[in-house]
Amino acid sequence: MSYITWTSDLDTGVKMVDQQHLQIVEAINRIHEGSEAKLSHSEIGKRVDALVAVAVNHFRDEEKLMQDSGYEYFDIHKGVHERFVAELAKLVGRFKDQLDDTGPILDMMDNWLFMHIRNNDKGYVPSVQSHM
Repeated sequence: MSYITWTSDLDTGVKMVDQQHLQIVEAINRIHEGSEAKLSHSEIGKRVDALVAVAVNHFRDEEKLMQDSGYEYFDIHKGVHERFVAELAKLVGRFKDQLDDTGPILDMMDNWLFMHIRNNDKGYVPSVQSHM
């Protein structure tokens, strides 16, 4: 059973971005599925690491798109990404130290991802699309 479900209202219209957002959703769901299946901490940890890698790579690619298009709020958007990665790193650290299960990571991703796409990512789309 999926933890979160992608809905078409989240599509940005930028193919690479939408594909990467879907990869993030899939990575979140893999963590949830691993937790539900009671996989070992180590196995779930591999899934957590995969989520972090997908998210960090996505931010890098997205920031390049924004910068290349001259998006006027690039610095602000990049700062949002940096704060998110810092918070995610704290939660991942707590998970790896076995202080928390995956719940805080999943909750943060669920709450943050959709809000970020709707409120932040859709803002840069016109700038990026005009330079594609």
